Amino acid sequence: MSFLEALNFTNILNHGLLGIAALESANETLQAVFFALGALICIAEGYFIGAFSPAIYFSKKLYGSDVRESGSGNAGSTNMLRTHGKKAGLITALGDFFKGVLTALLGYIAFGYNGAAIAGLFAVVGHIAPVYYKFKGGKGVMVAASVLLMLDPVVFLITIAMFAVIVYLTKYVSLGSIMAALVYPLVFVRVGGHLGIPAITNIITGALIIFMHRGNMARLKEGTENKLSFGKKKTEEKPASDDGTESVQEGETEDADNADGYAVSEKKPQPKSKKNQKKLKKGKK
Repeated sequence: MSFLEALNFTNILNHGLLGIAALESANETLQAVFFALGALICIAEGYFIGAFSPAIYFSKKLYGSDVRESGSGNAGSTNMLRTHGKKAGLITALGDFFKGVLTALLGYIAFGYNGAAIAGLFAVVGHIAPVYYKFKGGKGVMVAASVLLMLDPVVFLITIAMFAVIVYLTKYVSLGSIMAALVYPLVFVRVGGHLGIPAITNIITGALIIFMHRGNMARLKEGTENKLSFGKKKTEEKPASDDGTESVQEGETEDADNADGYAVSEKKPQPKSKKNQKKLKKGKK
């Protein structure tokens, strides 16, 4: 069978273009070259696409600041959510998710299923240590999730369900991420039945995500980890004056606010009309 005859969807999905070229080559040296080239392409495209950070890009472009200088200091969707709101968090999550899908898709085309797994691992590495941003990035959770979807949708759904339940019950996104990273490689191997390169790359990915959450684990142990909340932020208390009482802004009185927090204006006495004044004068006379 020639190279062109071997080009079909199933073969590309399993082996990729360079994998097919290697299998169809009769020269062992050429086979090794094709395999090495396929792996290198997946490593390169995975890392350099993964190194682009939607969190850093959109925080600077839309809000004029680097999200790494706010909140937890992490360049990820959760910190964007806490720092700039739901819209920023959603844009970042979608950007990271698409990034993982793209790298895995290119990995499939270049080197098949193994290529997608390799590209996905290095997309996570690029997200964590991006060359474009002085090697300070995010924790790789969303990227890893999207790569897992491309590799095994069933394992992805199991992992996402477990993550969602943990976050719902505890309100700790970090705890959900840590537990998912700990369990999903085992599910990938035992339930998905994946071995070899895909199993190795996903075990490494899970270990990287857990390592990147070492600070969160310390805060969880201390009870100081931030919980996820979609509620409105609490209003700030009025600063106290030098004598220990609350300072009062101009135009306000200390009892000017009702229990619901709405300003209540104080009624002023209305001036008496001229007719009433005349009647009063007559009465005095």
